[in-house]
Amino acid sequence: MSDPEYNNGDVFIHAGDFTDFGESEELVRFNELLGKLNFTHKIVVAGNHELGFDPVEDLSQRSFLDSGRGTINGYSLLTNAVYLHDDFLTIDGVKVLRHALPFSERLSLLCAPARRKRAPRILDVFAKEGRWGSNKLLWKVLKFKPEFHVFGHVHAGYGAIKSNDTTFINAALTKPIFPPIGLDPERKPFVFYVRRRIVEKNQLG
Repeated sequence: MSDPEYNNGDVFIHAGDFTDFGESEELVRFNELLGKLNFTHKIVVAGNHELGFDPVEDLSQRSFLDSGRGTINGYSLLTNAVYLHDDFLTIDGVKVLRHALPFSERLSLLCAPARRKRAPRILDVFAKEGRWGSNKLLWKVLKFKPEFHVFGHVHAGYGAIKSNDTTFINAALTKPIFPPIGLDPERKPFVFYVRRRIVEKNQLG
C-alpha cells in the first residue's frame, strides 16, 4: 500500500490473511500499517491464517503445524481499523457484512459451528476470506445478493467477475505458489464504487 494511487479513499477493506499464523508480532506490524493508510474508514476481516480469532474454534482440531500458534482474541490489537466478525457496518447507507462462516480450518475440515446473528435484509458489500468450493459461502451470497463479494484465500484465483447481481472480487495479492511467500508485484488492490443510499428504518435487518 505504499503506492499513493491506492492509499487514498473512503473505505479500505482487507479480506483476511494479513498474517502467517496470527502471532502478536505480526498483528502489531499490520496494525501499524493500517495506521498509515489514508482512508476515512478501514475494515478488516480475519482469514484462516489469523489463528486465535475464531471465538468458537475447537483447538483440538488444529493441525500439528498450527498447534500452539496464534493470539487469542488477537483482533483486540487492531486498533486502527474496525474488525468485523458476524456483524455488519453501515457507512453512508452502504452495508458491509462479514458473516460468521467458520474460518479456522486450515488443513482440517472439522470446525465447530459459529454463532450467527441475523443479517441485514439489504446488503451491499459481503467481505469474507473465501473458502475454495464452499457451498455454504456461495449459498450466503446467493441469498443476500450483495453488489460486491470481496474475498481472498485462493491465491491463484486473483481477479473479478460479475455473475447475476453480484461482482465477485478475489483480492488475493500473494504470489500463487506454495508456500505463498511475498506479494505478487503484478497484482494490485481493487478499487470499486458503491452508490450511497438512504435506507428507510423499516428496511433494516
